[in-house]
Amino acid sequence: MKLKIQHGVWFVLSFLALQSGLVNLREMGLSELDWVQGFGQGLAVAGAFLLILLVAGWQWRHVHAAAPPGVRHILLPLETAATQLLWALLWVGGARLLTAQGLDADMARVGGAWLGLALIVTIWLADPARRASMRLPAGAPREMTRLALALATTVVFILSGNLWLCWALHTAALLIL
Repeated sequence: MKLKIQHGVWFVLSFLALQSGLVNLREMGLSELDWVQGFGQGLAVAGAFLLILLVAGWQWRHVHAAAPPGVRHILLPLETAATQLLWALLWVGGARLLTAQGLDADMARVGGAWLGLALIVTIWLADPARRASMRLPAGAPREMTRLALALATTVVFILSGNLWLCWALHTAALLIL
């Protein structure tokens, strides 16, 4: 993996949204976190997801006689951080939209996360390069992993509100696979 310009743009967008006051650190899941209850629930879901990935990755490599994953590029944590920041921005944006429509804060947070996920999937489906990658034998598992990570981190974010945990899950999942 190499750090792309789009990852830099995602960092800048998140930074500008935070600096302009469109979102705050608490909404993005970066500060004032519940490290007991919410973190525990999110960690349980993240652990289950990683266990499934371990088994699926082992089975896929066994069936396709692929070599185990080697050492990943050193910039992987930056790439996953940029992706998670963008996704959190979409989750929070969805929550803000629902709050403006009169939903209470808790329902708006959950609904906003699902709206953000719907936007992530829509962007993914609109990208011709991703659709073309799905037709390639090596590309399909990678693209499905991205979609599964979007779903898994959305669920973890809903349960824990902790972007740090989502980032750790995303990075660990890509290191496992």
